Amino acid sequence: MSDAAATIEAKLAELSARVDGLAAERDTLAAERDEYRKLYLQTMELCRKLELGVVGPRRERLSASDAQLTMSMLGMLIGEGAGGTAAPPAPAPPPAETPVAAHTRAKPTGRTTRVFQGICEGFHAPSRHSMRPLSHIR
Repeated sequence: MSDAAATIEAKLAELSARVDGLAAERDTLAAERDEYRKLYLQTMELCRKLELGVVGPRRERLSASDAQLTMSMLGMLIGEGAGGTAAPPAPAPPPAETPVAAHTRAKPTGRTTRVFQGICEGFHAPSRHSMRPLSHIR
């Protein structure tokens, strides 16, 4: 009987160790799930801001050291950082002139603009002028 009791106790210890391992794995997975949920919510908030057009500052803010680094990089690119002064670039030759025949231009009707506005109506705020539906265009 003691042999059966020893076997049962060994199995009990093994099962207890498995339960402890599974509990630790469950806790790890729960922490990862919470982290991913937080990242998901942050992403959804950013997407909503992008949809609304609210995207933080209009220009990139640089610290003084970043601005100085940028200036030194520009200096290197144009040759001042190479130990000498850069020669001024040669002026570009003027473009060749081609004669064209004189003509008169007809006043635009504005039809293409109205068509374009009608097509793009759903993509931006409508203009203050009333636009007719596209059904009148053939």
